[in-house]
Amino acid sequence: MVASNSNIGHKKDVTIADLVADYSVITPTEAGRIVVQDKAELLHELDKLENNLKRAFKKFKEIKEQKRKIVEMESNRRKRKD
Repeated sequence: MVASNSNIGHKKDVTIADLVADYSVITPTEAGRIVVQDKAELLHELDKLENNLKRAFKKFKEIKEQKRKIVEMESNRRKRKD
């Protein structure tokens, strides 16, 4: 769901957007505060995403190594049979 804002500006008219908006504010500055996340919050989110990506890549490398070992073992087993 995408949040919508209304009443951006110093106006008194009521529009359809005002009636269906998630937030209604009086000034553009107030709208900006609602729409734009705090810098610290954004950096925290980026750190979490970076950590998730690092864990996923580490797991990917582990699985890839396990598969390589299985292929190597199977290859050695076949060589012994021949």
